[in-house]
Amino acid sequence: MENLTKKELKIFYKYACEEKTIFSIYKNLAKKTESVENKKILEKISIIEKKHKNILKDTFQFKKPLLDKKVNIFVYTFFYKILGLKFTIELLEKKELKNISFYKKYKEKFPELKKIIKDEDFEEQKIIKGLKDEKLTYASSIVLGLSDAIVELSGTLAGLSFAFSHSKTVGIAGAIIGLSASLSMGASEYLSTKEEIENKKSPIRGAFYTFISYLTAVFFLVSPYFIFKNIFIALLISISIAILLIIFYTFYISVSKKQKFSKRFLEMFFIMFSVMLISFAFGFFLKKITGIDI
Repeated sequence: MENLTKKELKIFYKYACEEKTIFSIYKNLAKKTESVENKKILEKISIIEKKHKNILKDTFQFKKPLLDKKVNIFVYTFFYKILGLKFTIELLEKKELKNISFYKKYKEKFPELKKIIKDEDFEEQKIIKGLKDEKLTYASSIVLGLSDAIVELSGTLAGLSFAFSHSKTVGIAGAIIGLSASLSMGASEYLSTKEEIENKKSPIRGAFYTFISYLTAVFFLVSPYFIFKNIFIALLISISIAILLIIFYTFYISVSKKQKFSKRFLEMFFIMFSVMLISFAFGFFLKKITGIDI
């Protein structure tokens, strides 16, 4: 096409294929969702994405047919099932920001692109705000369970690792403490949610999400102690898993709620390591004072 290099045309073709893929993703999500309200919103967005694909196709007259990426459709559908609708949509929209920044460079040369830019910057964002996601509604319960488990259990395991000599002893003690704490946290979430008058959350569901997220973290954090005989290798791996869990849930919240990842991650990381260092010192001190070697 005139006024465009082969490289530029190739990029526009790539983005046109992405628009087609995103249209297919929204259409697929609309079929999967059980909420009638969400279904209407997703169908509306899919129509907008289809228009964007057609604008690019008509403007640049690509010689090759536009292809959607089946792998991306599968991946985003998987994200929807596991991590919820809001997270999946925000991740999709984040991906489209890169495309929009590219379109803005060519909007004067190709005025048709202004329609896509306007839709992405304003129209879609207004529509997306109407989406309701149960997983995000209960995100505070999930975060409560995960963050508490990471901080409390990491600190506990660190202290026990210096107090005890056998890896499995630490693992068993950690598992018992973790199970008790997860039940306690679930019960606390149930009671606190029930007391909040204007809260739309179900106390039972809130308690369930807190309990499951805490118990999941417990499973991953204590597992190394049952696998490795060397207590400090087990501790090191447990700490690594704790960091990965922090990265996962921080990324989830930062994408879903459009928050800054680095600030939230560093805050959580600092809290976890502060608790761990204090527990290290206490465990070591206790072992020296009592002289008990278990």
